[in-house]
Amino acid sequence: MIAQLLPSFPARVRPAVATPAAAAVLLACLLVAGCSGGGDAALDAEIAKQLEALGAIVVKGADQKFVASVNLSPIAAAEPLDKALRLLPKLARLQALDLSRTPVRDDQLTLVNQSIGLRSLALAQTGITDAGLKSLGALADLNALNLASTQVTDAGLPSLAKMAQLKILDLSGTGVRTALSPLASLTQLDWLVLRNLQLSDEALPQLAACRQLKRLSLQQTAYAAASLQALRSATGQLSVDE
Repeated sequence: MIAQLLPSFPARVRPAVATPAAAAVLLACLLVAGCSGGGDAALDAEIAKQLEALGAIVVKGADQKFVASVNLSPIAAAEPLDKALRLLPKLARLQALDLSRTPVRDDQLTLVNQSIGLRSLALAQTGITDAGLKSLGALADLNALNLASTQVTDAGLPSLAKMAQLKILDLSGTGVRTALSPLASLTQLDWLVLRNLQLSDEALPQLAACRQLKRLSLQQTAYAAASLQALRSATGQLSVDE
């Protein structure tokens, strides 16, 4: 469904990385018509201007008063990116944030963590590590998280446990290998993307505890056929992209 929404979204705000979580950033923007809450519209408008001056792509919600989505991917330099990140907590109704391919650092995720209303976050192709994930504990309402091609490993997965509303998670091209059991705490997880990985024999069967999991993407991933069969036997209805 997410992919089907992409063509209807303005081309200038489409993330360059067409991964599930990045696409979910767009989906969040399309759904903001139902968002409500407080905030100063004039302040939001001023922050939007400052972000655009720094090179960010800013999309407002259906009411055209408050910023719903910010794409910082066009900002390649560290200094303007830092300035942009410091502006984000001032946005009253920010729903989606794309930091893909930026020089964002682990310590800067404390600024992202202040945007507690985020529904979608893309960190693909950044240098984010397990240490950075520990700074995202306040994002309890996050629905989609893209960590593809980051430095995240098995050790970082327990940091996702508080994201109880997470539905889409992309761990493609990371250092994840074996310990997938922490994902069992994500009771709403619907789609897990594990492309381009080297998974141990013990990894996939651990996903049997993810009761809501409906789709698993394993393209270009090395895994034991028996481990996938064990997972399928335990879950019943599971769509697997191979």
